[in-house]
Amino acid sequence: MHRIDGQGATSNNKFTEGNPATGTPATEVTADWLNAIQEEIISVLGAAGINMNKAVNNQLLAAITTLIAGGGVAVTAAGVSIADAGDYLSGGDVEAALQQLAQKVYAGTLSASQIRRSVVSVSGASQQTEAAHAESVVQVSHTAAATYTVRPDSTLNLPVGTAIEIVQAGVGKVSIVAGSGVNPIKKHSAFNAATMGQEAVVVLYKVAANTWRLGGMLEAV
Repeated sequence: MHRIDGQGATSNNKFTEGNPATGTPATEVTADWLNAIQEEIISVLGAAGINMNKAVNNQLLAAITTLIAGGGVAVTAAGVSIADAGDYLSGGDVEAALQQLAQKVYAGTLSASQIRRSVVSVSGASQQTEAAHAESVVQVSHTAAATYTVRPDSTLNLPVGTAIEIVQAGVGKVSIVAGSGVNPIKKHSAFNAATMGQEAVVVLYKVAANTWRLGGMLEAV
C-alpha cells in the first residue's frame, strides 16, 4: 500500500484537481496506485474465503463481517491441539475452536451449558485464594475445622466480578476469612462466614478492590 505519488500529487501525497489558470496539473492516477488499492481489497476477500464476483458490490462488507464473526482465517494457529470442552471446541485445533466460539458469541447462541467451571480439590486445615480458584469450584476436604483465607489485592489481584464456589467436601466446616488488607467479608448478619455442614456450597463474589460478598449454605449464628 502507498499514497498516490503520480505527477501532480501534493508534497504530502494527496490528490489535487489542478488549476488550469495557473498551469497546475491535476494529479495523475497511476496504474501502480490503482493496483495497490485493488490488491488490498482483494486480500481482505481472500482472508475471509470469499471468491470475487463482478456482479456483487458488497463483497468487501461481507468479508469484514465474516472476519469479525470469526469465519475467516484471521486466527492462524492450526494444528495446535486443545482439549475438547464442548461442541464449539470440536475439531481439535485452536483456529477452528476460536472461529466456532466467535461465531456463537457474534450470533448470541453461546449457551450456559457450553461454559464449564473447573473443579479444584484441596485438603488441609489452611487454604487461601489462588488464581486457579477464580470461576472454579473449590472442594475443601479436612477432618476438622478449616479456613479459607481471601488474599488481598497486593498479593493476588483477581478481577472484580470473580466468583469462587467453595464446597465443604469433608466433615470439617470451612470458615471464610478476610486476609490482612481485605475488607470484612460482606454477608447477612444472621449467618457466620462458614459452611453449614458437609456438602454445603457457598459462593464468594469480588465486588470491588479488596471487597468480597459471601452467600450460600452458611452456618447460622
